[in-house]
Formats: sequence, structure tokens, C-alpha cells
Amino acid sequence: MTSANVWFVGLDSLDADLLREAVAAGRCPNLGALLTRGATAVTKNSTGLYVGAVWPSFSTATNCARHGRACYEQLTARSYRSRIFGVRQLRGEPFWKRANEAGVRCAIVDLPKSLLSAEMNGAHVVDWGTHDPEEDGFGAAPVSLERTIRDEIGPSPFRSCDEVRRTAPEIARFRDDLIARARGREAIFAAALAQTQPTIAAIAFSEPHCSGHQLWHLHDPSHNRHDARIVAEIGDPLLDVLSAIDASVGRVLALAPPDAKILVLASHGMGRHYDGATCFDAALERLEPFLPEGVGPSLYGRVARLLDRPRSRRWSRSLRKRFGRGLPIPPRAAGRTSFMVPNNEAWAGVRVNVVGREPHGRIRPGEEYDTYLERLAVLLGELRNGATGNPVFETIVRTDTLHPLPHAEPLPDLLAEWSRTAPIDSITSRRIGIVEGRYKGLRTGDHRSDGLAIVVGPGIPAGPLSRAVLTEDLAPTLLAWAGVDWPGVDGRPIAEWCG
Repeated sequence: MTSANVWFVGLDSLDADLLREAVAAGRCPNLGALLTRGATAVTKNSTGLYVGAVWPSFSTATNCARHGRACYEQLTARSYRSRIFGVRQLRGEPFWKRANEAGVRCAIVDLPKSLLSAEMNGAHVVDWGTHDPEEDGFGAAPVSLERTIRDEIGPSPFRSCDEVRRTAPEIARFRDDLIARARGREAIFAAALAQTQPTIAAIAFSEPHCSGHQLWHLHDPSHNRHDARIVAEIGDPLLDVLSAIDASVGRVLALAPPDAKILVLASHGMGRHYDGATCFDAALERLEPFLPEGVGPSLYGRVARLLDRPRSRRWSRSLRKRFGRGLPIPPRAAGRTSFMVPNNEAWAGVRVNVVGREPHGRIRPGEEYDTYLERLAVLLGELRNGATGNPVFETIVRTDTLHPLPHAEPLPDLLAEWSRTAPIDSITSRRIGIVEGRYKGLRTGDHRSDGLAIVVGPGIPAGPLSRAVLTEDLAPTLLAWAGVDWPGVDGRPIAEWCG
């Protein structure tokens, strides 16, 4: 296969159904034209772990078992405490490193969860305006490009979208900042192209991610936080941002050579932020009497549970205040048979306290572990939304049936997908009574799993593929277009697009 100019446009968390709705309303003519004349495919992300895994899986062409990232915060192995999972902890190499090894020049701008490649054969920009920037923040290579960005374009209009915005003027300002950020990224991309003349050019827009989290309630009239007065005053800011992104995509693709092969990826979806994460762990603890007990709790575990009682929690907080946060208060999970672990919020994650894996394990590996998970899945299936009486979970699955995760990986043992039909301010069942915990966070939209790929270019037949493709297959396809193979990864070039 001969090499070609290759362009990639990432639309971080742009929901495919929202995109089609906007196209039908005439709000996205450029993306609509691509949908009409291009090839399309549903992209499948890691079930239950996709929120944190999608971009590393794309960039490294490996599944989350290999690159290691499933959530922004993950349990530390052999402990009950979690810590932020930074980009430096990722395993695997990104596709642009493989391209560079093959002598192919790249310009990579703002792809999420990327570590700056200072020795890039081409140009690299990280975290100028991504949704969840890494601790290192903005960086660019070569130095001349970083200087151009700092001197001529300036910083991103804001670093975090998670700020309180309740009035119409505040929301309008946020909308306008998102649009300005997209235009700034266009300028960065143009500067990178001018300095490098790359064979592979890639840019990602994070504005669908930020706007989806913060503005979904204004787009969805059935959302429990919908405010018709704000919509009447400023319109639908979510669609306004999407229209602006469509215009940005049009201008970016106008810079592509006529013979370029182009992949546009809506990475994963967005919908209502309805979940019961605020009360789930308490409900899980109330289920313990109905689950296998395993090994009795250690003295450490019994102390941990004692300190977790409401009155004891106040006492332990006063000790911390008096003697400092370094005081070794036992984590609450040490005395339990299972506990909730961070897994973003679209799916709940449960970790079993396994003997030999956790420091104070309760459940023996093997048959007892299997029996415990089977019984727990049944009990979770009984949980109901306290307001509606409907099940709180759509799907409950064992992680090891979906992903080739080593048993010792500090990831959930059980994954449960929240129902999004209504807010979950309380969880109930005949066994646990009712547990209340209202969500008070800022985000009104949260992620859905599948994405959408749109491909145009010479030799690529138009129309939808009859099958879904894996996110891990997309970067190998980009490299195949550039004449570069990529052995040793999980993904494979998509044959229908690489003929």
C-alpha cells in the first residue's frame, strides 16, 4: 500500500445521536456532508471502563488491560486507597512514536491523555485546552512552536470547566469561551502545519466534552435541572458550541491536501448525568449480611469499621485536625467484604476484599470468590430507585468476563451500568431499606459508551460498515494509510478502509 497524507480530527465525547440531531436541524453542515459522502462505523470502547480508557486505547492501540488506565483515579495495588492516574503511568507507546520510528513526520495537537514527545519528528502540543489536563499542563515541541503559541495565541480561555455557572450571562460566557478555545486550537494547528509539513496531522477538540458535561440539562427539556428561562434568553448553548465546532472542523479540513485520507472520530457519547454514586457504597455495605462472610475481619479491619461509624468519623476527623492529615486512620474498606472503587460515574465499580490480594482480605480466591460475585450480582439486581421503583442498574457484569485483566490489577471486580431514566437520589430494596444521597455536583451530562468514526478519502467506499470497529483499530488504520505497519499492538488496520 502506498503512503498518503493522513488527517485525524478527534471530537472528544461528541455524542453520535446529538450529532445526527444537529445535522438534521441544519446546525452542522460540514459534519453532515462528511456523513453523507463518507464511510462510517460505530466504534466500540471498553465496556464499563470506557470513560478513562478511550483515549489511551486510541493512541496506543492497546486495550485497557495493557495500557492500564480505566479511570482518572484508581485503587493503589495492595491497598484500600486510590490515587490519581497520571499520563506518565500509561503503558504502551502512542502511534506518533511508531510513525517517527518509520521516518514519518507528524503534527499532533491536543490529543487527550498525551505525554509531550519533546523529540518529535514534527510538532506536538499537549494540554493547551483539553478537558482534563494533566498535572504538567501545557507543553509544545519544538521550542519555536511553543514560543509562537505563547506569544501569538496565548493561553486557553480557562483550565477547568467545573465551575459554578447558574445565570444566563455566566453560561453564555462559558459558551463563548468554549468557542474561542476551539478557534485558538485551530490557530495552533495551522502553526504546527506551517512549521512541519507533516504526513500525519491530528487535532482533537475537547469542547464537546466540556459542553456535554455542563450544558446537557439546557439541551434536554426532560432533564431534572432543565431551565427553560435560560434557554429562552440565550438559546441552546450546547448546540451553539456544536455548530461552532462544526465550523472549526470545516476550516481545519480545508487545509488538508486534496488526496488526504481523513478520519473524524466522535470518541464516545454523552447523556443525562443520572446515577446513584453518592449513596451506592452505603447500600453496598448494607448488603454485607446477605453475602458470604469469608474470613472474619482482622483486628485492623474491626478498628476500621468502628472508626467508620458516624460518631467515630467525627472523632477521627478531630484527631486529623489536631495531629495532621498524616495520621494513619484505617481505611473503611479494610473491614468489609467488598467496597466501591473509583470508576468515573457512568458505571459503578465494586472491588472484592480478596485474601492474598488486599492487605486484610476477607473472601478467599477461587470458588468462594466466584460464589460471592454471583450472589452480589443478584443482590445488586434487586436494588431500586427510591423515587420510581425501577432498577438502578441496566447491566451487571464481571470485569474478567469482558477484559483480560490480571487478577491482581487494582480495578473493579464487578461493573454495574447505571440506569439513566431518572435521577437516583435514593436506593432501596427489601433487604437494605432505603439509602439516600442526592447528587449535588455541577455536571448535568455524563458519558455513554459507543463512538462514531467517519472516513473520507481516495479509494474508501462510502456508506456504513456492517460491523462495529474497536477503538484500538483506528490508529493502526491511520498508520497503514501512511505506509507504516505496527506490530505488537492489539489493534489492526480496518480492512474495508485499507484496500
